[in-house]
Amino acid sequence: MTSSDEAIPENVWISQNPFVQHALALLRDKDCPGATFRDLLNQISVFLTFEAMSELPVGMKSYHSKTPTGFEYEGRAINSREFALIALMRSGQTMASAVHPYLPSSFIGHAGFRLAKGSDQMTAFYLAMPDLADKFCLVFDSGAISGRSVVSTIEYMITRKNADPDRIAIITAITTKPAIELLNQKFPGENVKVYAAACDTKIHNDGRITYSEPGAGSFQERMFGSVTPYEEKYETWGGEL
Repeated sequence: MTSSDEAIPENVWISQNPFVQHALALLRDKDCPGATFRDLLNQISVFLTFEAMSELPVGMKSYHSKTPTGFEYEGRAINSREFALIALMRSGQTMASAVHPYLPSSFIGHAGFRLAKGSDQMTAFYLAMPDLADKFCLVFDSGAISGRSVVSTIEYMITRKNADPDRIAIITAITTKPAIELLNQKFPGENVKVYAAACDTKIHNDGRITYSEPGAGSFQERMFGSVTPYEEKYETWGGEL
């Protein structure tokens, strides 16, 4: 892969598409209404998925048809059943829904992780996805800021659902250098790919949310008007991050 910034690892693509950068500029604006924010995030999701599809080793199947003028035509078509769209809850759900019409027979999975209260361990509060062997996996995370949730999700996909790291692409509006460092430390090499509209350099935590600089604030707050609270009742899953 090729990046717009030489300091960014080769497995990360920061899109310079004018449509993507236009949507990103509006999305970062604090005065952007929630409905517009969701629409812009969906646009970015679709544009980044188009870019990812040009890089992933997607096989095409033959498609035979006859044109309206009576000519035989043999084209190529995507087998969307070879794809799984994995949405990180909650904000990744709208992203996956925006892409699903382009891959209508793809499988959809969900993953919800958060930091356990008073702990540095990630806790899974919801996991639902099919077996991912031989699937191309598009993982949707609105903002991969700390990287903990998306890395926990991918670890689960690989260790429990047989996902192939070479067939995983993270789709995110904004990522950060700390998140990318965590991803590449956890999965050495350049197998797991990241497609983003921006890579911010710094992250902050105000005790309530983790956000990047310059960032876009809390994606959950801006999309849904609330932040998912900590809950002690959820069972802790696996990996240490």
